[in-house]
Amino acid sequence: MRRPAQGWLAPYATVRNLLSGEMTPLRWAQWLTVLLLWGVGLNTLGAAHRTR
Repeated sequence: MRRPAQGWLAPYATVRNLLSGEMTPLRWAQWLTVLLLWGVGLNTLGAAHRTR
């Protein structure tokens, strides 16, 4: 059973949706959210930590 937040926070669940070929507007929003959290957010935190 999937948890409701899994599609919004977990990269694996989002990539599974992306590779399935069934991308609805909601799934695109989930993919963008995961990209921003994991791709942009973690890199920003790492850069901020490195400059301290």
